Amino acid sequence: MGWSLCALLAGAFWGGTPNQAQAQVTATCPAMSPGDFAILRPDANTCVVFGTDTNPNIAIGNNIGNPFALPTGGILFGAEPGPGLSNVFYNAGSGDVTIPIIEANPNPEVLPCGLNAACSATVFFTFSGVDYSFMVSTAAGTNTIGSTSTPVVVVSDTTPPTITSVVRQSPSTATTSNDTLTFRVTFDEDVQNVDVTDFNASGTTADATSVTGAASVYDVTVSGGDLAALNGVVGLTFDGSQNIADLAGNGLTNTTPSTNQTYTVSNPPELDVRNAADNANILDGSASVTVPLGTDFGSIEVGSNTVRSFRIENNGIGALTLGSPALQISNTTDFTIVGGLTNSGTIAPGSFNTISIRFNPGSEGTKTSIVTIRSDDSDEDPYTFTIQGIGETRPTITSVARQAPASSPTSADTLTFRVTFDKDVQNVDVTDFNASGTTADATGVTGGPSVYDVTVSGGDLAALNGTVGLTFDAAQDIQSLAGLALTNITPGSNESYSVINLPEIEVAETGQGQGALTDGGTLAQGSQAAGSPLTLTFTVTNTGTDTLTLATATASSPSNVTVNAISAPGSLSVAPGGGTTTFTLQYTPRAGWIVFLWSEFHQNAAG
Repeated sequence: MGWSLCALLAGAFWGGTPNQAQAQVTATCPAMSPGDFAILRPDANTCVVFGTDTNPNIAIGNNIGNPFALPTGGILFGAEPGPGLSNVFYNAGSGDVTIPIIEANPNPEVLPCGLNAACSATVFFTFSGVDYSFMVSTAAGTNTIGSTSTPVVVVSDTTPPTITSVVRQSPSTATTSNDTLTFRVTFDEDVQNVDVTDFNASGTTADATSVTGAASVYDVTVSGGDLAALNGVVGLTFDGSQNIADLAGNGLTNTTPSTNQTYTVSNPPELDVRNAADNANILDGSASVTVPLGTDFGSIEVGSNTVRSFRIENNGIGALTLGSPALQISNTTDFTIVGGLTNSGTIAPGSFNTISIRFNPGSEGTKTSIVTIRSDDSDEDPYTFTIQGIGETRPTITSVARQAPASSPTSADTLTFRVTFDKDVQNVDVTDFNASGTTADATGVTGGPSVYDVTVSGGDLAALNGTVGLTFDAAQDIQSLAGLALTNITPGSNESYSVINLPEIEVAETGQGQGALTDGGTLAQGSQAAGSPLTLTFTVTNTGTDTLTLATATASSPSNVTVNAISAPGSLSVAPGGGTTTFTLQYTPRAGWIVFLWSEFHQNAAG
């Protein structure tokens, strides 16, 4: 890039009205390396490097890299007095800098410019009543002030700048939760003196904290204050003491933008509910009843209670305001709020309150309740979730009944009782039962979950005569599926067995093959030779369930017969279940009919 004496500031006006009759200054200055200086003589319309120092003049020096060994390196400006020259100054974008018109000024004005930097300024001067301007510039990396063209006449600028627009820059969306907002401010011309003191933020306690940009466009950042938790409209306004002006020095007077955008700052609360025990998240509208969520209160005995706690969290960026009522439960018969929320209270962002609910079932069965939380959460009001518990009673014994055999009395050696409970139970085995009235014991348990068959066998059952029942051992550990122990061991109905074990005698004549006898019956002998003895052999069988005890048979009322002998039984005790013994009877018939009777045959059989 070169430097030009003819660059007109776009849209800028300065000074008075040019005198069209006066010859115009049209000199062109050549390029200048570090250490060069040029003399612009408006009266002679010349610009020469190392030119003659003749007044009036404007001097421009290239001191980039500081070859002149001045305190500051850069572009030098000076002016010496003479007829017609006045009002000399430059503007590099940060306001007007006067170039004093002094003869042999030892302290020229310096526009600082480092090595290889890009620098520029517009120089203004008045000569013979005509206002002029030209641009002085050096491109990055060259350190050379380029050649200039003719200075250009400028018309007076008395018009103040205006604000074209204030628009959202970052973020670009109208609604935001950002803590930092950037507005882009655009003016209708290049302006100067723009800093944070020129701006205020409306609708918030935040303030302008930085300004970047140049010329006619600036980005103003608003931050701090209450933005982090604000819900409202934030705009950018101009401070009453702002001193913004255009490059001609005309101050900004109308601070109403043609376009004026604002931000809607939304920092909403966010209601979440968690199980206080393990921080598990319970979603809004959840009907999931589980132990990990804490929404399952488990099985509780009627008359007792348990408590669960929940965290009511605000994970949003604004305060959460609770409703009134803030907390409700739909089932107040079996559930009770023991730690609640404050109606119309608030929960700060990142904070939480804890609620506690007690389950105290009034009756048996599954109990549910819907928990409702009211707040200003925009998409979760009301916030609901379901809790559940089961009311339990301890198991009882509905009945103990005869199962096998079904009838009583019985002589069975194995007895089976059917035990029925009023609900499903567990831990049922032979150790839970005893048999009463016998030395037998429970030897087997089958069935479940509420009906069990308990077998009693062994011991003295095979020979017992008595009543046998089923009782519960003192150490029994039967319990419901919910874990409630059986404590009342008295059945609603209780059957027992009457066990009878008796001998049963059967007699048959086996020596002559005359067959079985019946009690009180007749054993016909047919025709027998008188005077010839006859021996009969009798077999006694015990078909009963108890030992048969015998005595020696006797005869009574013999007629026409002589009873010679009746032997004692081979054994006076006959084992049950088919045991046998024998005895004999010898008689001699006489003439005529033979009649005799066994009037006594002592034994302990039932018949």
